[in-house]
Amino acid sequence: MADVFTLPTAPIRVNTRNEWLHGDDLINAKVAKLFARSVRIEGDGSYAVCVGRDSQAIRVDDTPFWVTSMVMQPMDGGRLQQVHLTLSDGQTEPLNPATLMQSADNTLYCRIVRQGFEVPCRFAPQQYHALALHAQSDGEGYSLLLGGKKYLIGPYSRLPVPLANN
Repeated sequence: MADVFTLPTAPIRVNTRNEWLHGDDLINAKVAKLFARSVRIEGDGSYAVCVGRDSQAIRVDDTPFWVTSMVMQPMDGGRLQQVHLTLSDGQTEPLNPATLMQSADNTLYCRIVRQGFEVPCRFAPQQYHALALHAQSDGEGYSLLLGGKKYLIGPYSRLPVPLANN
């Protein structure tokens, strides 16, 4: 079996466009998909890719978790009832709107739970704009109307946060 981690000295990294790279070179799409599904959070909040018994630290320019697609379920009247996310690690789950965050450059994130941590997960521009149609501004910030409730969109923090019961 090929050793996917036997690479020259350049690091494995994920950039802000959800591209997996070896140094500055794009990694093969199938290997990138494997890596995206194999991300692990280390105790210090850093990230690694673990495939079988092999593990390799990775550099993350922003976050290794991305929303790759989204299904919005409307209520009567066109308001949003639920949002279901498909994520870069292959998992699907409902959006927890209480975890929505926006960065200074207007990038939208939510938090997902992985391996005992809440980690940021980035929305692509297409999903951001689809959700923004259901957002409102109250002069102090933005909020999303979902399931008849209003959820404030908080400031972005890129750090993984250990769950309280760990």
